[in-house]
Amino acid sequence: MLMMPEAREKTVIKSGQTQSFKMTSCELLDQSDCPVFSQNDVYQGQSPPRQGAKRISQVGMKLKQCCLQTFTLQNFLNKFPIIHWLPKYRCDTFQSDLIAGLTVGLTVIPQGLAYAQVADLPAQFGLYSAFIGCFIYALMGTSKDITLGPTAILSLMTATFATRVSPVLPSGEKDTTIALLMTFMCGIFQFILGVLKLGILVNFISYPVINAFTTAAAITIGFGQVKNILGLDDIPDDFIDMVYLTFKKLPETRIWDMTMGLISFVLVTLLKIIRDLKWVKARDPENQVSIFHLILRKCLWIIGTASNAIVVISASGVVAILEYRGMTDYIRVTGHIKPGLPEFTLPRFQVDTGNVTLSTGQIFSNLGAGLVIVPLLSLVEAMAVGKAFARVNNYKIDPSQEFLAIGVSNIVSAFFQSYPVTGSFSRTAVNSQSGVRTPMGGVWTGGLVILALCVLTPWFYYIPKSALAAVIISAVIPMVEYHTVIELWRANSKSLPMIEYLTVIELWRANSKSLPMIEYLTVIELWRANSKSLPMIEYLTVIELWRANKFDLVPYFITFICSLLVGIEYGILIGVGISLVMILYPTARPKIEYTYRPGVVIVTPTQGLNFPAAEYMESRALEKSLNGDDAPRHIVLNMEHMTDLDYTAIQSLKTLQVDCGLHNVMLVLTNGQSRVTERIQSANLKNVSMFETISEALTKLETSEDAALTSVACKEEDCRL
Repeated sequence: MLMMPEAREKTVIKSGQTQSFKMTSCELLDQSDCPVFSQNDVYQGQSPPRQGAKRISQVGMKLKQCCLQTFTLQNFLNKFPIIHWLPKYRCDTFQSDLIAGLTVGLTVIPQGLAYAQVADLPAQFGLYSAFIGCFIYALMGTSKDITLGPTAILSLMTATFATRVSPVLPSGEKDTTIALLMTFMCGIFQFILGVLKLGILVNFISYPVINAFTTAAAITIGFGQVKNILGLDDIPDDFIDMVYLTFKKLPETRIWDMTMGLISFVLVTLLKIIRDLKWVKARDPENQVSIFHLILRKCLWIIGTASNAIVVISASGVVAILEYRGMTDYIRVTGHIKPGLPEFTLPRFQVDTGNVTLSTGQIFSNLGAGLVIVPLLSLVEAMAVGKAFARVNNYKIDPSQEFLAIGVSNIVSAFFQSYPVTGSFSRTAVNSQSGVRTPMGGVWTGGLVILALCVLTPWFYYIPKSALAAVIISAVIPMVEYHTVIELWRANSKSLPMIEYLTVIELWRANSKSLPMIEYLTVIELWRANSKSLPMIEYLTVIELWRANKFDLVPYFITFICSLLVGIEYGILIGVGISLVMILYPTARPKIEYTYRPGVVIVTPTQGLNFPAAEYMESRALEKSLNGDDAPRHIVLNMEHMTDLDYTAIQSLKTLQVDCGLHNVMLVLTNGQSRVTERIQSANLKNVSMFETISEALTKLETSEDAALTSVACKEEDCRL
């Protein structure tokens, strides 16, 4: 007896009739040796499958195939670039990374303590934020120079969106739950952007907006530390109130704090100048420099690089001596810092201080726009740093991988009581100048921070708040990009592309004839004179400056003013909104060129026609046709610049056609690309003529006009007869 394969049913729809066929499992597998059933084997009463179900099945198969190709072991390993460069690691590379990592560590320790002050968190949280990101980035980062940790901008954002809306603990400190939860959510957001490769979202924050926001944030941060320099109390965080009350309380200035703060600021500035010294003979290969001079220069560079640590340690020593002599409370100090490593704890989604209880919904409501603004700013800052140093040091970074690395760093850091971290510009510059070769330098930076947490925290008690304020102010001064306004204003000067080596000084010679000696000083070199912390921007030319537009001053000033007056969190949102409006306005109101011929107006949109501009083009074309001495004019729509038409644009063409018919005006389309022509034909626009060239359209209109005049003349002759 012949054993038949297991039978299954399949229904098809053919010529409006439902047919159900019983098919074998072999046939479903497309095997040729299975028995075939004819159309006589029909089972009535079966409902046909829906077309949507078939499409869903196809989508499911494609999704499954995409997942199988994406979630592979090789793709997973590619997310850890350390696998590729670690086998090539050598002893000389180890030495370079060790020196660079320890140098950056000496910078990040005092900066971390100071930035925690900006974030309105206990000082140890600045150090908690300074080591985990270094370890994670060493595994997943693609830039050898970037060093992750707390920054001035993210510290201010943490204070704005998290700390200021957090309840106060019985000890008087702010509860850290919301700040740590924001770190976790920032990491999740950044990780999703990296997985989905949505880095394009960051591009919607224009550089004028970023520069204005950075400048406003630097002014807010710097002026916010004046209270610690002067030893003032009860100064609010809002910029306007901060400025008003700071000046109002100037008579309450503590002399010892002010003296310590000013001396610390001057020393930090002088040491950084020593670090940035350019030795003339070092650039001349014909001049031999002695070993003694080389060692001296290297020592001066190390002292300048460790300026923050040197000043903070020296100030702490002064305070310790004063307290040893019984002169307490003369200078306000950081106070007791919790020693040891942070506890590994899961981020909490509820706040319960005993007096105040906040649910998850209330926490997210308090965070508000910070859930989007903070992670995007973090990515913008990191990508700007990474691309700048990658360009200077001649290597490439992977933006999507950077998003993943920073996202995972924030996720893991949240379990170690860290607030949001990103790439630091100043520390990355130090890392690059120190000769780092791989991301392994971050491991030594993180190790030094851990050592400080375990051993040095008792000594942090004596660090003066005024000295930390001086460190912060010296760090944010280069962020005040006042030169950007001048660059943007001069951006559209037509003479700039021709004068790459012409300087600002030369442009001023009309008013200053005594400056001929500065012949080869470039705009960038002059700019760097006011921005010593950006030495890598050495080979940029004037051409890269004139690409901007003077209209960029609009979002720049609006962002800057709103950030100071309304609030730093609203200023960035307003700036992005203004930038988007400036991007979308040309789309909604495109430039349209009008060319007049006898009895004809040629309408030429200079870009594609989509729904924001469809009605505008329709009304403008009809207006130009009906107004004028020889009106009404026929309309020739020149579509040579149109690459696409959407549904709304086609409907506007239909409306324009109807309006033209009411006024005895002809509408003719010309120069349509194949994609546009196909869409117009599929829309079934009646009584619309399309030609390949404008000359053909004009010839057709002249012929139609002559025929119309002949017809009118014949009718008049018949009337006379």
